[in-house]
Amino acid sequence: MATRKKVYNPFVYFEDAKSIPKSISQKTRNTLIGLHKIEDKRRRTFAHDIKQLNSEYRSDFLKLINPADLNKYLRLKKKLKKQPRGQRLQQLYKLIDKIGIDSVKVTRLRNAYIKSLQRLLTLNEVMNPIPPEVFLDEYSPWVTYEAPFIGSFATCSLSKSGGAKNPAGIQYINRITGEIHSILDTQLDDDGSLYADIYNALNVWHTPLADGPLECYLVFEFINSTYSGEVKDEWGLSDIVYNQWAYAVLRVLDSSGLLDSQRSKIFNVIDSIWGEDDLWTSYAAEPFDQHWYHFETSQAMSQGNPVLIEAGIRNVTWFDADNQSIKTSDDIHMRLVKIMVRTRLY
Repeated sequence: MATRKKVYNPFVYFEDAKSIPKSISQKTRNTLIGLHKIEDKRRRTFAHDIKQLNSEYRSDFLKLINPADLNKYLRLKKKLKKQPRGQRLQQLYKLIDKIGIDSVKVTRLRNAYIKSLQRLLTLNEVMNPIPPEVFLDEYSPWVTYEAPFIGSFATCSLSKSGGAKNPAGIQYINRITGEIHSILDTQLDDDGSLYADIYNALNVWHTPLADGPLECYLVFEFINSTYSGEVKDEWGLSDIVYNQWAYAVLRVLDSSGLLDSQRSKIFNVIDSIWGEDDLWTSYAAEPFDQHWYHFETSQAMSQGNPVLIEAGIRNVTWFDADNQSIKTSDDIHMRLVKIMVRTRLY
C-alpha cells in the first residue's frame, strides 16, 4: 500500500516586543519552523517502530495457529468476501472455534504487546498542586504570564495508506483569550493506516531573573475534552493497533535553538485487538476544571538572556489495521489560563 504524506507549513506569529531585538525574534521564529521539520522526522521514525512491533506481533500470533487450519480460514475468508458482515463473521467464528486457538496464550501475547507500545509512548500524567506562594531561598520569585499572549504557533501533519480517509477537523488558536481548540475525526472502512497530528501553542518571552534551570507551570482550563472510538472486526481474525492521545507541551528556546522540550499526558487510549469489536467514549476532565502541568528544564538558563516559553497542546490519532474498520473522534478545547515561571538557584 502506498503511503501518502502531507506536512503543512506551520503558522508562526510574534507580536513585536520592545524588550526583544528583532534579530533575536526572527531567529527564534526560524528555529520554531525548523523544529517542526525535525519533529516530523521523529514521527516517521515512531511510525516505523510501531509498524515493526505490530509485524512481530502478527507473526507471533499466527504461530499459535496450525498452518493447515490457517489455510482453511484464508480459503473461507476469500469465499465469503462479498457476504454481509454478519453472515461472514458467523461462519468464520464457527471455524475459529473449531480450530481452538488457545485464548490464554493470545491474552498473554496481547498484554506483552500493549506493554511494548506503552514503552514507546513513555507518557506520564503529571498534575501537581497549586505552587506555593511563599518565596523559597532556593528559587527566584514567580513570574506569571496571562492572556493576551505575545505569540502563537500552529501546525498539523498527516500520513495515511490504504483505505484511510482524510481526517475531518478544526484547528483554532486565539492568543487574546488563550483558547486552544482542535477537533480530529478519522475513519477507515477496511485496510490501511493513518497518523494525524494537530499542534497548537501560545508563547511568551521570559527573561530569567537568575542563572539556573527554569521551573514552569502551565495552567489549562478544560472547556471540552471528549474522545471516542469504535472498532469493528470484519473477518474474524482481523487485527488492528490504535492510539488516540493528547498531551500538554512545554518548549523553551532562544535564537540559538531549542533548549528544552517536555510533555505531559492529557489522555491516552491505546490497544491492539484480534478478531474483536471495541467501543469507547470518555473525557479527560470536567468542563472548567483547571489542571496544573509541572515542568522543570534540565538545562540552566542565563540571567538576563530572554528565552521563548511555549505552552502547547498536541492532539494525535494513529492506527494500523488489517481488515478492521475504525472511527475515532475527539474534541480538545482548552484555555491557557497562565504560565508561571521561576528559576531554581544553584
